Amino acid sequence: MKILMLFVILTNAVFYLYLLFKQIKKYQELELEKVRSKKDKNKVESSENSEIKKLMSKKY
Repeated sequence: MKILMLFVILTNAVFYLYLLFKQIKKYQELELEKVRSKKDKNKVESSENSEIKKLMSKKY
């Protein structure tokens, strides 16, 4: 009987660890997506700034 209870407890623990790691992976993917979007935004801003500088230098 004790072995059966131990098996149930361990199975439950493994299941909750699986859910925990699944949530951690989801969180990591969201953070990575934020970093990528921030980098893309910075690239767009820097390219716009360089175009503005080129246009300004042509005028003067």
